[in-house]
Amino acid sequence: MKKIFLLVYLVNIAFCSTTQTIENKPQVELPEGYKKEVLTTPKNVQGTTFSKGSTLVFDKDGFLRTATLGEDQTIMDVNYKKNFPHVFKAGTILQYKEPKNSFGDVVKFLDVPKSITLTKPVEIYGLSFGSGTTIIFPTEGKKPFLGLAIERTREDLILKGKKIPAGSTLLFEDKDKYKVLNKGEWEPL
Repeated sequence: MKKIFLLVYLVNIAFCSTTQTIENKPQVELPEGYKKEVLTTPKNVQGTTFSKGSTLVFDKDGFLRTATLGEDQTIMDVNYKKNFPHVFKAGTILQYKEPKNSFGDVVKFLDVPKSITLTKPVEIYGLSFGSGTTIIFPTEGKKPFLGLAIERTREDLILKGKKIPAGSTLLFEDKDKYKVLNKGEWEPL
């Protein structure tokens, strides 16, 4: 759990610095050129229709870099809703990739988050993953993702009759096909 809070703390430091207002409440100061928007109505940005109350942070070039969901909702609904129908809870944090590579070219699949950090339990493929679980999307070739990887499970799981200890990394290629990372190798279950 300490690692989760450290991760969230480091993410906040990376994108924001804290200053104090006259009322002695912390206020987020964004890096130069970055803009924050709190949505008053739903808005489609980079393939996700973000709900009212979501907080979006854009870099100086207008690319979405972080998003915090304002309501329970699906993500990546424009292009991948059929393959990824999971509902994420309000407060879930989405981090997006560097929008440009070292040559200045826009990278592929900007509509797929680099990582998702759960702040409340979420059910994915019929399994419940707790607060602090990190999700990433591995890519292969021209496909945006093989499935999704659950990094650092918070609780032991039983999958296909096999106990998966807390702290494991799982790769879901689809609802019924998944693997566990064991000593650097993916083992099918």
